Amino acid sequence: MAEEQYRGREVINDLPVVVNVKDQEIRSVHVRYGVREALRGDLAERPSFDEPFQTKADSPALPERMQIAAEGLSARLTIGATFVAEIDLKQ
Repeated sequence: MAEEQYRGREVINDLPVVVNVKDQEIRSVHVRYGVREALRGDLAERPSFDEPFQTKADSPALPERMQIAAEGLSARLTIGATFVAEIDLKQ
């Protein structure tokens, strides 16, 4: 996403049966998700978690930071610049 680097996983699963979605035959699902690389570094530098990593005053409420977008057979979920997940249904 943009200039940010993310670390996560990417999985492509073939479905055991063909699924019809919007009059299209879906044979596999492609899922990608990740956490912003800079956050991973910040977490690694913390000696303990006795205090909150980020206070409620520092960030807006989760629903305000969460965005979901869908187009065709694809969807994307982002939580601020911290987390991103995508799913694509493939023919």
